Amino acid sequence: MLGKLLCTSLIVLAVSAQKSKIPCGLPPFVSKLPVKQAQQLNETWANYTNGSECAAEQKRTFEIIGSLTEAERDAVFETKEEPSSGLHKKLRDYAKDNFNDEQKAGFEEWITGIVNAKKAVEERISKLSPSAKEMLDKIIKVRQEERRLLSSLSPELSKELYGLI
Repeated sequence: MLGKLLCTSLIVLAVSAQKSKIPCGLPPFVSKLPVKQAQQLNETWANYTNGSECAAEQKRTFEIIGSLTEAERDAVFETKEEPSSGLHKKLRDYAKDNFNDEQKAGFEEWITGIVNAKKAVEERISKLSPSAKEMLDKIIKVRQEERRLLSSLSPELSKELYGLI
């Protein structure tokens, strides 16, 4: 759990440190949206051509996403995490099929390090006092809310807040 939190924090930090703009085009999550909002997004981006200015389309996209209920937004943007053991198995299978012996050895060392680090974090969390566990849960929820808020920023707000958050 803490590994997931650290990874997410690093991603948020990296993204906020970059001066990247939101890509133009129909968002990849359109298929997860309710029918009405998916149709509105398709109509919004229907006449867009690659390479042209898209500020109006992006603004409309944020308005459409903003019209979603909390439950709809969670359904669209919540990532259903696969248990890490299943993910590790898939990675190991991929490595077995696609890596040479030297790559396999390096991969095994890497994945073993990740598994051991995850176990160490889980063990450390299991030894926390009830009040510390409660505080950790609260902090995790606050960080999840922060990610949700950051992902909902319009391009204008994102530019205005750049360097402050």
